[in-house]
Amino acid sequence: MTKRLSGKSVLRQTFSVGATTMLSQCLGFIRETLLARYLGVSAAADAFNAAWQIPNSLRKIFAEGALSAAFIPTLVGVAKHDGKLQVSRVVTLAIVIIEAILITLCIIMSFGSGWIMGIMAPGWANCTDPAGQCTMAAHFFRILIFFIVFVSTSSLLACALQAVNYFSMLAIAQVLTNILLVGQLWLCTTYDLSLTTYAWFLVANGLVIVLFNVAMYFRQGMTFAMPNERTGPSVIKALGKFFPCIFVFGAVEISLIIDRMLASYLPVGSISLLMYTYAFARIPLRAFAGVFSMILLPQFSRVSTYAPHRLSFYLLESAKFIFWVTVPAALLLSAFSYKLFYTSLLNDRFPLESVYEAHILLNLFSIAIFFLALEKIILNIFYSLHATKMPTVITLIGAAINTVLNIAFMFRWGVRGLIVATVIAIIAKFVIFLVTLNRQFGFTIYVKPFGNFVLRYSIQLVLAGALLYGLHTGMTSIILQLPEPLSYALLWRFAYWFWVGPLCAGVAFLVYATRHLFGIRLYFFHK
Repeated sequence: MTKRLSGKSVLRQTFSVGATTMLSQCLGFIRETLLARYLGVSAAADAFNAAWQIPNSLRKIFAEGALSAAFIPTLVGVAKHDGKLQVSRVVTLAIVIIEAILITLCIIMSFGSGWIMGIMAPGWANCTDPAGQCTMAAHFFRILIFFIVFVSTSSLLACALQAVNYFSMLAIAQVLTNILLVGQLWLCTTYDLSLTTYAWFLVANGLVIVLFNVAMYFRQGMTFAMPNERTGPSVIKALGKFFPCIFVFGAVEISLIIDRMLASYLPVGSISLLMYTYAFARIPLRAFAGVFSMILLPQFSRVSTYAPHRLSFYLLESAKFIFWVTVPAALLLSAFSYKLFYTSLLNDRFPLESVYEAHILLNLFSIAIFFLALEKIILNIFYSLHATKMPTVITLIGAAINTVLNIAFMFRWGVRGLIVATVIAIIAKFVIFLVTLNRQFGFTIYVKPFGNFVLRYSIQLVLAGALLYGLHTGMTSIILQLPEPLSYALLWRFAYWFWVGPLCAGVAFLVYATRHLFGIRLYFFHK
């Protein structure tokens, strides 16, 4: 039988897994930096990014939501009543069914790669030009699409482990993936290896992670077992929720795919700039929100069985905690975005005008970080209640809003218009989710308590921001008195982060230490 997690246990698990995840995201930052340096903003970079968008989006849907939402509530119940052996039977049958479907689809898509890339980038010329972007993208796609076969297997194994409250494996797998990618990108950049080589590296990484997950799966006392008479109904129940979940947890990815499709009509480099913007914005989401929602899903699944009304309270406290973490992260990301791109990406393949544009795009998209993070919690609530249809409908509404606004904004503001449209659609979808929880499921939306928390925290953040600005300005003045080569390195090279990073960390710790002075109370710190 699996144990129930208290509020403080949720937080301990979050920070325990989050520490490893934070290491992964540090490596992820290095990975994204090397990738941007390797690819740049060329036509070939756009072609590779267009080819990678479907496998990468499917990876995020499988690994970061859909499979978990569909299978974990079912596996939690199986583990509670029948133990690990029955969980093993369910996972084994699910792997056989899902992989059979995916392998078939991957083979079909591989043969139709040119047609698919024509849909994904309709603004490009058709794939009859052997040197064109569409032809290059189709070539990369034929390799990259098989990545999803390995990712889906890993995700199913991870669901079984999360169902018995073993969460560290996901974070460790992320670290391993990023270590592999950093090393491979270094090789690609240093020895100017082809994009085809890098594509094969990505697929090989998927196989390595599957082998790692299998080892962790066996280590936790589970195995691969023949199904019995109770296995089929459990798998059917989970699969019945999984296919609607693909649309719901793929909501952001659907919006991003729409953005990239329309970006193919914009100047060369627009698709790559979108990719880099989303990649850097996802770092705080993956470092905290992804882990937090992952820890809470089994907890929500249990609470919904004996006290579903308490989920309203969990929603409030989760919203407060996510706001407490993600808002300062988004503010810092926005404040330092220009220096971030300048110090890490500026080179011949990523010129100054691209640095400036990426900085603007990241500032715009950072507005959505809180809403994206809390959306993960809201979706977990829906699925802990075994509700799948309504989130699917809301997701389709959000995609429609995004598409209409994209078309309205892109010809006026270019790639910036695509980001603005996506942000508005994300916020609109978030509001619809809340209204649905309130009206269809009787949730209490604690507007006044949350508003009071936001007001108190905003006052604290304004004071903390003023302190950080003053310290940064003072340090800059001191550095400008140093010899010119040293001051330039400390202000406009990567050495800048060696003093700004500790400065931001110190102010962040001060915000944590003084929270009681502003009347800020968070459930996950006290229970």
